[in-house]
Amino acid sequence: MTASIAPDGFRSIFLTHGRTAVLLAPFAVILGGRIFSHGEWAVENPLLYAALFLWLVCDTIGLAMIVRAPRHRPGAGFIVKAAALACLIVPLVSAEPVRNALLDVSTLSAAMALTVLAFCGWQAMAALAAYRAAQGSGAQRMGAAAGAILPQGLLRVVRREVEMLAIALFAWNRTPHCPDDAESFACHAYAVPVIAALAVLQVLEIAIVHFVLIHLNTLAAWILFALGAWGLVFVVALLKSLRLRPVLLLPSGVLVRSGFVVEMFVPYAAIARVEGGWAGCKPEGKGVLDLSILSTPNAVLRLARPVARETMFGATRPVTTIGLRLDEPAAFLTALRARTG
Repeated sequence: MTASIAPDGFRSIFLTHGRTAVLLAPFAVILGGRIFSHGEWAVENPLLYAALFLWLVCDTIGLAMIVRAPRHRPGAGFIVKAAALACLIVPLVSAEPVRNALLDVSTLSAAMALTVLAFCGWQAMAALAAYRAAQGSGAQRMGAAAGAILPQGLLRVVRREVEMLAIALFAWNRTPHCPDDAESFACHAYAVPVIAALAVLQVLEIAIVHFVLIHLNTLAAWILFALGAWGLVFVVALLKSLRLRPVLLLPSGVLVRSGFVVEMFVPYAAIARVEGGWAGCKPEGKGVLDLSILSTPNAVLRLARPVARETMFGATRPVTTIGLRLDEPAAFLTALRARTG
């Protein structure tokens, strides 16, 4: 039996790691090409090196697109996309002699510019067609247009960042979200003092680090200032979103939320039992979702079957146990037990 199973196992491992290697190949080629562009051979033969670098980047990007596409069919125009990306990346990352040799050849630089313009025009037409075909509000149609030209993983990240900025900067007097047919249970009162103190400490840290570094390295000081400011915006958005997005009991299930970070729907039929906290030691494993920020849960959902939770980049993670920290756990447990029987 072992001999009959082993080939399939090796094949699965080979396919998994092979796919990962192909997806990472463009980054390795770009990094290696940048390093070797400063080498002696590249300096002596800059045009030949630039042509080889262009070909390798275009080839690996196109191969990665084929691997990522459903059924390995990337659709029309992927060659133009790979070539346009290569035409943009190679001049940017190459050493100056290689870049100058590439751009000094008028026919080659014109061909690269036309390739990039063709790709931009094709993307604009695709976005316009998606915008016209979509229905709903202007924001929804713009989202459909962006989804037609941007990778889904990147689009999710952009949406999350825009949502975070909107909450942090504008959602000051907004009422918590709760539909008419739902019961809401707050999960923010216990965390507000701790997160607010963290935000104050972060402001002090940003000011002190910037004051010290500005006299040593201006660029490093402003880079760390930008990273610290982004972290502060994240903390403020988390603090406000915990109040705006309570846990909801809907007619068909529980909408588990932890600010703008986690949102997951759990059908009542998938809940095996409800507990008031961890029974003994906290369970470990990838199936445990603990949403009690800087605390311990006072409401635990044990699921009869795994329920998928979508991560930021689109991957799914099976969840079997959910820990919540609610402001009124007794009322939540009573209401949930009444709905689940």
